[in-house]
Amino acid sequence: MIRIALIELQMHNEVLGAFIRHFASEKHHLTVFTTPRNKDYLADYSQFVNKWIIKKEQISAQQFLEAQKQKIGNHVLVIVISADESPYKILRKTWNAITACVLHNVHTELGMKQYLANINTLTLFKNWLKSKVSEIASNRNVLIESSDILLVPHATILDSLLEENSIPDDIKLKLQTLNFESFRHTPFTFHKNVISIVIPGSVNRYSRNYDEFVYALNKLNTDELKKIRVYLLGNSNSREGRTIVSKFKKIPFLDLYYYHHEPEQSDYDKIILNADLLILPLREVITYGNHLETRLKSCISGNFHDVSHYGKPALAPKFAEILNHPLIDTYGNEDDLITKLKEKISNISMNSERLELFNQYKSNKLIETQDQVNNLIKTCLELKT
Repeated sequence: MIRIALIELQMHNEVLGAFIRHFASEKHHLTVFTTPRNKDYLADYSQFVNKWIIKKEQISAQQFLEAQKQKIGNHVLVIVISADESPYKILRKTWNAITACVLHNVHTELGMKQYLANINTLTLFKNWLKSKVSEIASNRNVLIESSDILLVPHATILDSLLEENSIPDDIKLKLQTLNFESFRHTPFTFHKNVISIVIPGSVNRYSRNYDEFVYALNKLNTDELKKIRVYLLGNSNSREGRTIVSKFKKIPFLDLYYYHHEPEQSDYDKIILNADLLILPLREVITYGNHLETRLKSCISGNFHDVSHYGKPALAPKFAEILNHPLIDTYGNEDDLITKLKEKISNISMNSERLELFNQYKSNKLIETQDQVNNLIKTCLELKT
């Protein structure tokens, strides 16, 4: 039996949940080092976990890791899901297991200078100072340098990185894919009079473009507008967020719901499970820290995983076509979005053909993920010998 440890001390509970399912096997002994919040959210996954080791709220991540370093080191494979803000420096001397580190924003985490954002000097200095004070960049570099394996969340990202001439060969040799995607709910719709449309994620401009959807809603007639209810399912309590909300409020007859805080996970689950359609107005290129990140080339969005996890149809920008996801329809511009939105409003039902395509997609993804897990375990055992 192979002893595997998953460490997640931040808030990527959806990735932790996916990985727990990926490694659920009688061949694996799975220990999860995490926070009370993550454990509570993943209570249904306890059947797949041999042991939970929970960080108490009153102690720091460094104190927790220091106390648990011997237990961590007793595993064959350790997967660190979020390396950004935890003080992993101490692990350089005490980490005996094969280590796999998950990369979320690759250009930033690998410090790729050719993708530095064109931002003003003051912002650059503030970002540098923030990293310096918290030692985030330093800890991240230590972990990446001392990791045996670097995991990315999608095959398109791996392909993109392997084509990068600026990435050293020793880093490329460490790269592998492990899907973040998981499947928990069966697709269905409610055939109700009011169509529930959800835009998941924090309400901001830097990662999402709401203007196209606002434009599309303004082009609907009164009868169409009266058929829909829109949820902005994320924290809108910022200057940007309030500005975006105000634009939606100006649309006559629109039934709008929004949050002044981060929704509780139970609310997030409930609202999406009751949704008929997800709108994913994601920007293809975003600025993360000092770097530009490109979705599906250097990073991904958890909203794509929401589609599979909750089994909900979605509309997303054209760049999402590369996913070949049967529940995601894409739009190229505002007029295209209007057409697709009208089609969804007039026929929101999940037809049998699309359901069959989704089930085939799910089956293929589960096989692909199992192959990734097997390859990761194989690499781990080879490095161990």
